[in-house]
Amino acid sequence: MTIDEAKNLIINHNIDKNTYLPAIHSFLGEEKEENYYSLMILVGLFDIFYSEEAYKYLVILLENFKNKLEKTPQNLGYYYYGQSLIYLILGDRSRAIEFSLEAKKIDGLDKTFLYYTECFLVSALYEENLYSEALNENLYIYDNIYNCVTDEKKVSILLNFVIIYTYLNDFDNSTKFKNLVIDLLNKNNKSLYDKTEDLIYYIDTFRVLSFGNDCYDDEVINKTVDDYVEHAFQDSKSNLFYSYIDLHVAILSNLYERNRLDDVYKVCKIYINSRQSTLMNIDLYKLYVESISKEYNLVEYISALEKYSSLLEYKNRLTKKHSQYYYEKAQDADDINFEFNKLKNDYSHDALTKCFSRAKYDSIRKSKNFGSLIYFDVNKLKVINDTFGHKFGDKYLIKFVHNIEKAMPNDSLYRIGGDEFILISNDYKKDDIIKKLEKLFRLRLFNTDDIDKFSAGIVINDTGITIQSAEERADKILYDVKNLKEEYYRFYK
Repeated sequence: MTIDEAKNLIINHNIDKNTYLPAIHSFLGEEKEENYYSLMILVGLFDIFYSEEAYKYLVILLENFKNKLEKTPQNLGYYYYGQSLIYLILGDRSRAIEFSLEAKKIDGLDKTFLYYTECFLVSALYEENLYSEALNENLYIYDNIYNCVTDEKKVSILLNFVIIYTYLNDFDNSTKFKNLVIDLLNKNNKSLYDKTEDLIYYIDTFRVLSFGNDCYDDEVINKTVDDYVEHAFQDSKSNLFYSYIDLHVAILSNLYERNRLDDVYKVCKIYINSRQSTLMNIDLYKLYVESISKEYNLVEYISALEKYSSLLEYKNRLTKKHSQYYYEKAQDADDINFEFNKLKNDYSHDALTKCFSRAKYDSIRKSKNFGSLIYFDVNKLKVINDTFGHKFGDKYLIKFVHNIEKAMPNDSLYRIGGDEFILISNDYKKDDIIKKLEKLFRLRLFNTDDIDKFSAGIVINDTGITIQSAEERADKILYDVKNLKEEYYRFYK
């Protein structure tokens, strides 16, 4: 197999277990200077098969770039860029960013290579939720590289602006750069549009779901979700799904937050069935596990959880190995396995507020063993986020949960949505429940007491109903409370 043949297999995602070893050996036996394509081949093989043989040769290649080959800016750039890609595959974005920043400092890099390095850095930054930093880097690309690259690369730079401004909840600028992309495509031949059509479609889907009801009505949102599931199914047949894995994770995470678990499950299942799981899609595999109905698919859930755990364990082991080889002393075994050891806690507790999670709540919905259910909605969270910023909004939610735990210490609280919580209590006496609600209302939430704090719908289980039935009833009266604005809580009658 030639290097060009191996390169085409990677680009078209047609590598399989029968061809990846010949692809590795396609250049190792040749006495010639390794090149960028060799690097990309090995990175792709390492990602797709998390093969330790591919990893071993990748390490050798990077060492050659740094120590054995001519000390050109390009070879040193390959070294730092390759290191960035390894750490990105291993899920350590902070180190990926460090190595990418080192590559950026090298004088004499040609504009094309600098473009790849910078775009990689931008995507790593916004995936790490460093949106302002990602915006600054993309502005650097726009000012210094944009006019020196092909139109296809210009489209990628503009689309990065669309994604970043969407993450920043800036609809106007996101739309502005999307229109610039359309203008650029209209000036080119059809081939450029064909190359970017699917990417633009997924970014549009991401935009609709991210901006949500602030900019789109329910009909548009629901149609977008339905179209996305069908589109993902079609792309799974042609491997296009894999090309935009980060966008899919962002879209599916949004659907998960919207409690569209069936849709998350369908898309993840399509992908899991169509391709071997890799280190790069661990986040997607976790969404797959979380979206499985444990009530109806317990065997599938256990199998998926075991697979996810093995991927995470392998990633941690390889991260430790790579850190020992390159970066610093190995971390203690307890530290390197920290994420793996807290896996069960990830499923039972909400990452932000530390109360019980949606997944934990779903596991008890059929239970009839409770006295009452309170459905909370944090009022005007969007106003708080827009006025004080999302970091303050997060702190506001954390403080709200802390106040509930203080006012109702013997009850169990679950976060089931962005600003929605359900409290399960053994109390069934109306007066006792009212006292706890009044205590909660008196507790301060920073200095925002001028904003009505929460709305609540309450159902007392005096007829032996399930938690799920109580939730449905509480949801209906919560809607009335929020719309009538006459009181901040109401009991189901």
